[in-house]
Amino acid sequence: MSEKDLLVELKRVLNDYLGNVSSTESVFIATLDGHLLLDRSRFEHPLGQVSPMAGSVLGISETLASQLLKQTLQDNIVIMDKNILGLFKVQDKEDSLFFGVICDRLVNLGKMITFAKITTKEINKVLDEQNLM
Repeated sequence: MSEKDLLVELKRVLNDYLGNVSSTESVFIATLDGHLLLDRSRFEHPLGQVSPMAGSVLGISETLASQLLKQTLQDNIVIMDKNILGLFKVQDKEDSLFFGVICDRLVNLGKMITFAKITTKEINKVLDEQNLM
């Protein structure tokens, strides 16, 4: 699979999420250090600014979970007045990627999380097929 095919396949995975969770406004894949790799959106969000801060939130949350509470971070959900931001670790081999979701505040949270878990597995599958896992 070429790099172009990889991007097409990852876009398909992101579009599938948008198709399954109708209250979703934006989805993206980024590195934990904040580099936005790919996004799909129904609404304009400053994802180039969101992804570095989201990566920092995940990093702080991981530190809190592991060092203070002796647990492993699974996900991070940030609830705001108009939106919910979901951050889900992709669990790639370098542990450097995450999947972000921005939804309307009235989203079915269980559905958002369930499909985010499915999507991270699909991202893993695509990366694994490229020996990037």
